[in-house]
Amino acid sequence: MLAILTDQPTTTVSDADLPERVRTVMDTIKRPARVRPFVWVPVTLLVAVGVVVSYAIHMPLNPMLLTFLVLIFGAVGAAGVIRPKDDPPYHQIDFADALALAQYRRQPTIPASARLRLNPPTGQKDLHKPIAEPPAKRITGQRAKRIAEVHAALAELDQEWLEYELDLRAWFLTKPQLRNSDDPAVAAYRDAYVTLRDKAAELTDSATESQIDDAQRAARTALKTWHDANALALERGVNDLSPSEEAALSRLYGLVSQLNDRSTPKAMWPHLITVITRTMDKLTTVPFTLDYIAGLPVIEAESRLQELAPGSFRAARHSHSVSQTDHTATGHTPWAN
Repeated sequence: MLAILTDQPTTTVSDADLPERVRTVMDTIKRPARVRPFVWVPVTLLVAVGVVVSYAIHMPLNPMLLTFLVLIFGAVGAAGVIRPKDDPPYHQIDFADALALAQYRRQPTIPASARLRLNPPTGQKDLHKPIAEPPAKRITGQRAKRIAEVHAALAELDQEWLEYELDLRAWFLTKPQLRNSDDPAVAAYRDAYVTLRDKAAELTDSATESQIDDAQRAARTALKTWHDANALALERGVNDLSPSEEAALSRLYGLVSQLNDRSTPKAMWPHLITVITRTMDKLTTVPFTLDYIAGLPVIEAESRLQELAPGSFRAARHSHSVSQTDHTATGHTPWAN
């Protein structure tokens, strides 16, 4: 087999001459069996000496002894036929297999230089290899992604605050402390939010990497301080408020819920608004304005605050309005200072 695989003329002769070349190769590698001289010579001498001694002493040869000697001679002779040490123990194949192997070798193969080429020649496209984006486009995509992450954080905080405003139970009973601007956790969030809002506004197409880094740090800080303040407000509830404020919040929760209920008759609206305005005066730690009530879905949709006398409504708004920090561009006011 190895002789066929390594024989170079096998790949160049014509198809008609290929069988003859295969026979030549197979005949070349055949070697006659060789006998171990150091085995044959002693055995032959031993048999010859035995026969001579038998005749010399006139001892007749026993047929059984002759048969035994012949068997030993044949066995030793067979054992003396060995494979030369320099013949490797390759698998022997017949002529048909050798011819098929030679025909297989003659099939065209890919040149080694082509097999080792890792990249296609210039001008050819590798359809299986994705086209890498240009460095400039990749950098621009990364910048846009980082800027979008900052705006997403700002939108997340706005959504969190809007959900807080629309949840009357959270606003009045479970988390009123989120409106306590004197609380350190709430103050930290307020400052972090304002910083994030300003940093996000600076992120134009020409923003530097330093500006983007600052804005992302501000986003992380604002999100963390919001979660800290929210968790602390939920833990405290109304426990740290005075009995008067706690009672006022409980009453306001019922009054505002009733005013924001579509089933509440219109005739009751003015009375509810008057009582709400009077009860708001008792809130000093966690105040809010009529603007918050005006933004509730049903009250805003049906303009129920307009049932209050215009002058009284303006006076009420003026007495409860303070310097505020806008939470979103739509007018949400998370804190009253």
